[in-house]
Amino acid sequence: MEYQFLCGVEDAASQLCVSVSSLRSAKTSGELLAGDHWVFSTGKPNSRVLWNVKAIRQWQVAQTKLHAEKQQKLASEIEVYVEFENV
Repeated sequence: MEYQFLCGVEDAASQLCVSVSSLRSAKTSGELLAGDHWVFSTGKPNSRVLWNVKAIRQWQVAQTKLHAEKQQKLASEIEVYVEFENV
């Protein structure tokens, strides 16, 4: 982890263009991983949470690619039926 990328929740949210609640929700759901995406500032619970902006940005890119690939796969499975009339 590169420590110059650790910051508080408001600064991280601003840099990542997401809301504070989105970051906290992703942490709570386990999408963002302890030690990789966020840390306790003292290493102990009940201390301030610091966010690794660089790691979260990489996660955003990976998630975007996964969702785009899923959409492309779903779109490729759609059959197109066009009825042509003889003129």
